[in-house]
Amino acid sequence: MKTYVRFIIFKGEVLAVFMRRSAKERYSSASGTYLRQCYSYIGQHGECYDGMQRRKRATPEQYAPLKQEMESIGYELEVI
Repeated sequence: MKTYVRFIIFKGEVLAVFMRRSAKERYSSASGTYLRQCYSYIGQHGECYDGMQRRKRATPEQYAPLKQEMESIGYELEVI
C-alpha cells in the first residue's frame, strides 16, 4: 500500500509530512487544528501541525536521502 508524503523544509531540515488522514491523527484543542504524522531524521516519527504541508517544498535532491531511509524501513512512498 502506498504512503503519500510531501517533503518540506522546516527550520533548515527536510521533513516528510504524511498527507492522508489516518486514525493516528488527533485534534489539538490548544491550537484548534489537527496534528499530522511526520517523519524526520531526528526523532523519526512524530507529530506536526496540519498546515505544515504548505511550507516550502524540498527538491528531489534535498529529500532523496530521507526518502531512501523511509523506503529502507518498508515504506512504499508516493511523493505528492
